[in-house]
Amino acid sequence: MSRLKKLADDEPQRHDIFIGLVAPIGSSRPQVVKALKDALRPYEYLVEPVRLSDLLDEVPRGSDDPLPQRTQPGYYQARMDAGDALRREAGDWSALAALAVARTADKRAKRLLDASRGARLEPVAYVFDSLKHPREASLLRSVYGPAFWLVSIVQDITERITNLADDLAKQDGEFGSTSETRASELIARDESDPDAAHGQHVRDVFGAADFFLPVRRGVRWRVELERLLQGI
Repeated sequence: MSRLKKLADDEPQRHDIFIGLVAPIGSSRPQVVKALKDALRPYEYLVEPVRLSDLLDEVPRGSDDPLPQRTQPGYYQARMDAGDALRREAGDWSALAALAVARTADKRAKRLLDASRGARLEPVAYVFDSLKHPREASLLRSVYGPAFWLVSIVQDITERITNLADDLAKQDGEFGSTSETRASELIARDESDPDAAHGQHVRDVFGAADFFLPVRRGVRWRVELERLLQGI
């Protein structure tokens, strides 16, 4: 810990870092984001999550009805449909990542403005949560260069189905075997949607990662996360 403190004190102008998270649907994504915050705290980095699916709320759509929120029924299906529509209308598989880059640029500009007025400019780790297509990762690499790291969460399919089925049951307010069936269908669509030309292709971006994080019961995966950050 003292070595990390010395690093933080000796390098007050450390640059921002950018982490693209590939989190297949049903994976323990929230726990990983929290662990990232905890692991970066000794380096005195702030963590700024950029949730890509939340940016869809700002995209004009044909319907006036808002997209469902995470605790509401139909959340996953509606967000997938909205993401497909955005990529199709933009004619670009990286459209959602482009929105994330624009949002991040605004946040960084505001921080620089605040710093010019005397505020402390602390380094930030921006976590793009989460990528669904290899073109999204390519765009982020081209923008942020060697400051960008792509991390894929590796988790057993049975755990992911259980996690997602629990989410679906809570959204619907009922528990039953249909939740597991729907969870399996959503996982298949998330990995590679054969019915949508501009659909999600998590399977393809997953393998392009700089680091694979094994999140399994009984595995001390937080140690692996700390090892990644030490390397960065």
